Amino acid sequence: NSASEAKKRLQVLISTTRAEDGRDYLPALRQDILAVLQRHVPGFNPEAVNVELHKDGEEDVLDITVSLPEKAATVRYRLLACNMSDVISCHSRDGAVQFISPAVEAMIGTPARQLLGHGLFDRVHVIDRPAFLTALSDAGRGGEARSVEFRLRRELPYEERGAGEFIWVELRCRPMVAGPTGSSSSDVVAVMRDITARKQQEQALEQARAEAERADATRSRFLATVSHELRTPLNAIIGFSEMIVRDEELVLDAARRREYAQLIHDSGQHLLSVVNGILDMSKMEAGNFEIEPEPFAPRPALVNCCDLLALKAREAGIDLVARAPDDLPDVDGDPRAFKQILINLVSN
Repeated sequence: NSASEAKKRLQVLISTTRAEDGRDYLPALRQDILAVLQRHVPGFNPEAVNVELHKDGEEDVLDITVSLPEKAATVRYRLLACNMSDVISCHSRDGAVQFISPAVEAMIGTPARQLLGHGLFDRVHVIDRPAFLTALSDAGRGGEARSVEFRLRRELPYEERGAGEFIWVELRCRPMVAGPTGSSSSDVVAVMRDITARKQQEQALEQARAEAERADATRSRFLATVSHELRTPLNAIIGFSEMIVRDEELVLDAARRREYAQLIHDSGQHLLSVVNGILDMSKMEAGNFEIEPEPFAPRPALVNCCDLLALKAREAGIDLVARAPDDLPDVDGDPRAFKQILINLVSN
């Protein structure tokens, strides 16, 4: 409106200015033009006006050139902001948007005009709003650059809406540089960019780290269990074999010797199963472990477990007795895993 009014007044001024007495009226006309421009164009520079008169046939032609370098620079900066992939915005300290570049529409699917005022703030995730406002307020008040990461709601087509409606955005803001008049401003200029891909990579790395820690803890527990399971059959083998060696001293009959020999054999078989379990653990870490369920009778496993641990229990003053019905039905499962579970429970 100011420029339009100035143009009208200049047209009237030039049409009514004449040099009837032949005097050079250009200096006076230039002063009148400057007065009109200064009155209607804020921040106008008087040195930017050049007035020239030349002949075009028999008519006088008046050329008026007005240079507005600051206006041209503003246009260039706005053109630059509109063509950047990152979003450039200007905020007041309360977060209200005064300007935001059109690149925001490609980022969140919302026209820039809808984000003016508190339109952008309304799309910030509720949990992240305090951090968003704090960064802008600190930048405007403290005079230092601030950075904040927050989630921003993205407008998606109805059929695509779901868990992916929010994207992660990084906002870097700093106080706006004072204008040419030297006046201070509490406005904040900010640059936003989509960091969703980076956040997804960070989450994937965190999940991988957590899984590695869980695997390491599982491995540690497994090694502790294996060491315990190795000692159990070895103690049984050593203990029953010593009793057989002391046959003359203990006066063992043939039935008792066969019983001890069977327990030594069973302990050796269990020791072999433990070693196989270690190998199975290696297969498990390599992703090649396969459960091989098969029908088996649980009662023999129960009795055998108690027999293996009977000597160790007796040393501790405990009588270990297995009471299992003879008609227990067969079950489907991995016999080795079943036996290891029993030994762990009874040993503990």
